[in-house]
Amino acid sequence: MNTLIPRVGAGVFVLAGVGAVLYETRNSDNLGDLLSSKITDPSLTSKTKRRPDWNVCNVFWAESERSFNSVSRTASNRLTKIIEDFWTEEEFLKKIEKENLPNKEELKNKIKEGCSKNNKKAFIKYDTWRDPKDEKKWAKTWIYEEQENDGRNWLESKDVDVPENLKPESLTS
Repeated sequence: MNTLIPRVGAGVFVLAGVGAVLYETRNSDNLGDLLSSKITDPSLTSKTKRRPDWNVCNVFWAESERSFNSVSRTASNRLTKIIEDFWTEEEFLKKIEKENLPNKEELKNKIKEGCSKNNKKAFIKYDTWRDPKDEKKWAKTWIYEEQENDGRNWLESKDVDVPENLKPESLTS
């Protein structure tokens, strides 16, 4: 009899817990609703998006579009979208140091050069790269294109999709 009372008590608590969960989710088809729909403080559910530090060089991941001029037989690149991921120059150089990239040294030099001359901004993309020493060798890697780093401020361009947290403060206020 002495062991029956604690077991009954534990059973009551388990049933009460199951009942509470069922009560909270009674009219929901979404499994993610469990008890989270009752949270009213947005600071508990929303994550503040990181903003660039404009005092240091930032390396922005971008997507671009290539167009060909059939008359001059030249190709040009134009950024179309800035991805939300970005790094400071130091963070990006540490990141690529850990990766096995075929163009690592060239990329490091171009990022350093670009950061020193392009108003503390560098734009890169992740794409297919052809080794200039062996034109049969192709690899997916980070690429720094001179055309996309010619001093234009892509973050302020109306033709480029830029996340709000990456725009300079003067454009968002």
